[in-house]
Amino acid sequence: VPDDDHVETEEVLLAKQRFMHPE
Repeated sequence: VPDDDHVETEEVLLAKQRFMHPE
């Protein structure tokens, strides 16, 4: 299911953003 993969990618992107911009 590509949709599931897309969701996982978004989560990874969010995690990376948090890592790059920790608050």
